[in-house]
Amino acid sequence: MILLGVFALIFSINNKENESLGSGNEEYNAGGTINGDKGYISSAQIIQTKTGTGPWDANDEPGNDSSEDNNIVRSFDQVTWTIDLTMTLKSGIAESNLTGGIIKVEATIPQNCANVVSWDLDSMGWLEGSGKVSSDGLVLTGQYVMSTTDNTIPGKQTLVLVLKVEGAQNQTKIKPEFKFWLEGNEDEEKYTINDVQDVTVSAAPKYNVELKRNDSLAKEITLNENGESQNGRLYGYSLTYQLYNEGGVAKGLKGIEYPEGEINLDLNLKLEKVSTSNTNNIQDITETSTPILYNYKMNKYDNSSGFIPNRNMAVTYHAAHEWRAPAAFGGGDRQCYDSGTISMNQNKNTINTSLTDYKFNGEFPVRFVGADPGSTAINYADNIGCFSVVYFQVFVPFTEETSEGGYNYYLTVTDTNMKAYSSSGTKLSKQTIATDDSNRLQHVILNSGGYSTYHWLSSNFGNYSGSSGLYSHYSQGDAKAEIGQKFIYRFDITCGANNDSKDDIYDVNALMKFDGQVLKPTQIDGMTNRTTGKSTNSFFTSNMKFKMLYAAKKDGSNWESDSEMKSTIEDDLLFFKSEDDLKKQLGENAKCIGVLFESISGTATASSGFTLEVALEVTQQAQIGNVYQFVTSSKLYKKDKKLDRTTQTKENPTAQFPSPDVSINYNYIKTSYDKNGNIMSGTHNGGYTYGQSLLIVGGKLSVIHSVEDKTTAGSDKVNYDIGRNENTVTFGLKPQLQTSVTTGTPMSNITVTLEETLPVGLEYIPGSSSYNEPTIENLSNGGQKLTWIIYGCTVGQDIEKITYQAKIDEESANGTQYTASVLATADKIGTSLPSTRTDSNTIQITNLASHRLYKEVENTIIEKNGKIKYTVVYENKTEDPVPEFQLLDVLPYNGDNRETDFNGTYTLENINIQQKVNGAVQSTNNLKLYTTNSTTVRNMTAKDDGIGTDNIWAEKTIGSSLNESVTGIAVKGQIAGKTRLEIEVTLQTQNNEAKDIYANTAMAQVYADSEQMQTGKVETKVVYREITGKVWDDSNRNGVIDSSEKYLEGRVVKLLNSTNSTEVTRTTTNAQGEYEFTDLAKGTYKVEVEVDDLHELTDKEVGSNREINSKFNQASKQTDEITKLNTI
Repeated sequence: MILLGVFALIFSINNKENESLGSGNEEYNAGGTINGDKGYISSAQIIQTKTGTGPWDANDEPGNDSSEDNNIVRSFDQVTWTIDLTMTLKSGIAESNLTGGIIKVEATIPQNCANVVSWDLDSMGWLEGSGKVSSDGLVLTGQYVMSTTDNTIPGKQTLVLVLKVEGAQNQTKIKPEFKFWLEGNEDEEKYTINDVQDVTVSAAPKYNVELKRNDSLAKEITLNENGESQNGRLYGYSLTYQLYNEGGVAKGLKGIEYPEGEINLDLNLKLEKVSTSNTNNIQDITETSTPILYNYKMNKYDNSSGFIPNRNMAVTYHAAHEWRAPAAFGGGDRQCYDSGTISMNQNKNTINTSLTDYKFNGEFPVRFVGADPGSTAINYADNIGCFSVVYFQVFVPFTEETSEGGYNYYLTVTDTNMKAYSSSGTKLSKQTIATDDSNRLQHVILNSGGYSTYHWLSSNFGNYSGSSGLYSHYSQGDAKAEIGQKFIYRFDITCGANNDSKDDIYDVNALMKFDGQVLKPTQIDGMTNRTTGKSTNSFFTSNMKFKMLYAAKKDGSNWESDSEMKSTIEDDLLFFKSEDDLKKQLGENAKCIGVLFESISGTATASSGFTLEVALEVTQQAQIGNVYQFVTSSKLYKKDKKLDRTTQTKENPTAQFPSPDVSINYNYIKTSYDKNGNIMSGTHNGGYTYGQSLLIVGGKLSVIHSVEDKTTAGSDKVNYDIGRNENTVTFGLKPQLQTSVTTGTPMSNITVTLEETLPVGLEYIPGSSSYNEPTIENLSNGGQKLTWIIYGCTVGQDIEKITYQAKIDEESANGTQYTASVLATADKIGTSLPSTRTDSNTIQITNLASHRLYKEVENTIIEKNGKIKYTVVYENKTEDPVPEFQLLDVLPYNGDNRETDFNGTYTLENINIQQKVNGAVQSTNNLKLYTTNSTTVRNMTAKDDGIGTDNIWAEKTIGSSLNESVTGIAVKGQIAGKTRLEIEVTLQTQNNEAKDIYANTAMAQVYADSEQMQTGKVETKVVYREITGKVWDDSNRNGVIDSSEKYLEGRVVKLLNSTNSTEVTRTTTNAQGEYEFTDLAKGTYKVEVEVDDLHELTDKEVGSNREINSKFNQASKQTDEITKLNTI
C-alpha cells in the first residue's frame, strides 16, 4: 500500500494582512522614538519672527529698536524664530499614522557673528539637555522627543529657537540656516531653511567709568625711595569700566556695542586747604604738595603687587584691592571675565591711563567681589555691565603746608576725558553718567583710632562659618541650641585698619557675659578656652597673650535681668582662677555669670586683633523657646597706660586701674521672635558686633522639598513638556527633626505641620497624597495652600516623606516657571526663622505649539457590498485659534495613485463630527460641511481658495443621512485652541469583488501661509477567501513532503459544508498536485480527498512545519473543521 500525503493551506485576506503588519512593526516603534524610516519632515516654515523684547524705543536709530517685528534687534537682546514643521509618511508605508519620533535640529549662524551671538539653551527647555552650542556660539544642535502616546506623524510640530545677541556691532547682519529631520532619516531627507530674512543689529557706544574710593584705606605710611623717607597718608581708588545704558533697569544693556581698542582716561588730582574759620577761604595747594600715584594694578581680590615695583600695596586690611567692586578676572557673578591691562603715567597733577586687551564673554558681574558668600544683593543692575576694574593708590605726603593749624585739608580725584571707540569704529561722545566721576575726602594728619568687636557662636573651636555656626548666618541673630548641647562663645576685638601707631593696644580686659543659670563653662576637645592673635577682619597677627578668669556677682547669684547683665562692668564683679575657687568662696549654688580675659603680654597694632573663646554647655535649667543673650564690656589700654600685670589684675581684689583709653559696652537688644518665627524689628540691633542671641530648642526642624519625577537618565526632572502629556508633577516633602546631643531622652509626641504653597498654574490632584489628604486653602492670588499635620514625631527619628501630585495648567506659556515651596512648623521644640525651615523647587514648562492630523479606518477588511468607516482626527494642541481651517478628503477612485482598485460604486451614507475643546464636547456651529460629486476636486489641495465657495460644492448638515454619490468632502471654520475634531465618514459599497482595494488620505490647512498637513494612507480591502493544498506520494512514509517525492495529478478533492456535510464543490489536482477552492463565502468547511484501493493516507501533522505535513484524518479522509473563513 502506498501512503498518500495531503496538506491544506487556508487563506483569508485579513490573515495575510495581519501577518504583514504584525509584531515586527510594533517592536520597531516600541520606544516611540525612531520612525525616520517611515516618516520625514516634508516642510519647515518660519511662521513668526520676533526681533527683540520690550521696552521699545521711539525710533530705530543706532542703539534703539521700535518694535518686535521690524527685523531690527538691539545688542544684548534676543531673536525668536517660531518654526512650523510638517511631518509626513513616506510613500509605501502601510501605517496610517505613527506615534513618537525624534526631531533633530541644527541651526547655524554665519561666521560674521562669532562670539557676539549665542543660541540660548536656557530659553529652549524643549531640548531637555540634548542641546549643544559651539564655542563661538554659532551652531546649535539638539533634538525634540515627541510624545510616544500621541499620533505625531503625519502632523505638525512647532519649535521655538532663541538666539541671544550680545555686544554685536551696529549693522551686523544675522541670517541663520535651519535644518530639521527625523531620527532615522537619510541625509538627503533633511529639510533646510536657508532663505531666512536678515535681522540687523542696532547698537551704539554707551560707556561709563565708576570712580570709587576704597573706604578701608586711609593709612599713614612711610615712602622710602632714592635714599629719602617721606611720611604721608595712603588712599585707594577703583575704576570700574562699564557698559552703561541710560534706559534704566528695564532696558538692560540692549543697544550697547562692545568697545574695542585702547580706552584712555585722565585722573585729575587736587589738594585743597580750607580755613576752619572761613569756609570760603579755599586754597589749591596741589602744585606745592602734589599727591603721588603710589601704585596701581588690575583689581585682583588678593594682596598681590602693583605695576610699580618695590611699593607695597598691602599695607593693611583690604588695602591692596577694592572689595566693593568686582574683581578683574575670572567671570561669574563677582568677577569680570577679563579686564585686560592698564598703564598709568603721572604728569604733575594728572594721571594719564590707557586700558587695553580687555575681553568679553557676554556675562557680567552683579555684585561686589567681597560681598558676603551668602549674599543675594544686586550691586550692579541689568543696565550695567562691568567689564574691567582697575585699582590704584594715591599717596598724600605730610608737609608743612598740609600741617598748618586752622585748616582742613581735602583731596579730590576726578576722572575725565574718556576716549573710547566701539567695535564698529564709532567714537564715544561722553560717559553715560557723570555723577560717579569724582571723589572728595578729608585728608587728615592725625587719624582717630577705631576698634571693632564681633560675637560668634559655634559648635567647635576655631570654626565659625558654614554648618559649624549655631545660626543660619553669623549676622542673623538666630542661633539655636538644645539642652545638653556644648558650643563655643567667641569674642573678637580688631584694631582699625588705618589706626596710627599712637592707637596700638598694650593691654586688654574683656568681660564676656552670659546667663549663669542656663549656661556653664565646660570642655570641648579637652579645652575650656582658647585665644589666638587673629581676629575678624584683621590683616596682621597680634602677639597678645591672655589668661581667663571666672566671673561672679558678689552674692553668687545669677543675673536678675538682661539689663543688669548689659550694664554691669568688671568693677562690679568678683573673679576667680577656677570655677571650683568660685564655688568654694561663694557657695555651691553660686553661678559663673561670665569670664574675663586679661592680657598678660604683647600688643595689638593696626589691622590686627585677637580671638577669645570659651566652651559652654546648656544646662537642664534652660527653657525651650526662651532666648538668652551674650554681651561684652571691654577696656583697652594704650602705651601710656600699659598695666603692670604683676599687681594690676582682677585676681588681686585691691588692684587699682587707670581709666581705660577705650571702653566698649554696647546696648545690645537680644533677638525676639513673633508668633511665626520671624525676628522682630529692633531686636538683634547692631548685629554680631553688639552681641549674640541663643534660642533654646528641643530639636532642629528642617524640611527638604524635592521633585520625585526623574528623567530617562535618572536625574531630577526640571522640564515638563505639555505636548508630551507631561501635565503632572510629583513633589516630595521630607520633614526632619534633628538633634545635636547624644545624651538624655529626646522629645517625643511632637506635631509637625507642613504648609505647601502652590502657585497659580499648579493644582493639587485629590487623592494623590501618600499621607493623609491635606487641608486645601484656595488663596486670594489663585494659588493653593496645602496643609499636612503629622502627629507623634520624635526628635532624632525619621519622618516619612510625603509625596503628592499637582496638575500643571496645560495652557501654561512656553518657558513658564512654577515654584512650589514648603514651610515646616512644630510644637514643643521652640520656634526658629522661617528661612531655616523652608525649601522649594522650581520646574519649567515646555509648551510648544503643535497640530496633529491622522486618519483611521474601522475595518481594514469588509465583506462584499460592506460599509467602509473612516475617522479623520485633527488636534490643535496650541492655545491659539486657527481662523482659516480647511480639511479636504478626496474619496477613493480608480487611478488615484493611492493603489485604489475596485469594482462597482459606493455612496456617502453620512458624516458625523464631534468637537471637543479642552476635553469637553462642544457644538459644531463653528463648522461648515461641504460635499461635491465633481471630479475637479481630485486636483485640489486643502489650501484651495475655492473650497466651499466654488459652484461644485454643496453645503450639508452635519450628522444627517446623505446616501449620495460623492467624490470629495470638505470641512471649514475657525477652530479654537485646544480643540480635537473627529470626523467620521461612512461609505456604502455596491457590486464590488473580492480583493478590491479602497485607499484614502485626507489633508488640512492650518496656517494659510504654511504647507498643508496630510494624513497617512489607510486601506480597506474586500475579503477574499480560499483553501489550497497539494497531494503527494509519501514514498518514504515519514509524513512530510521531501524534495524527491512526486506530486499526484487527477486526484478528486471535495469541499464540504461542515455544518451539514453537504458537498459545496469539487476539483481535481493539477500536474503539480495542487488543488484550490477560491472566492469562498463566509462559513465553516471541511476538505475531503478520495483515496483509491492502492493508497492510504499518511500520518497527520507530523513535525512542526505545517506547510509540508498532512492535515487529513486517516479514518474520515477529511480535514478538521476549518473555522477561519467564518470571519474577516
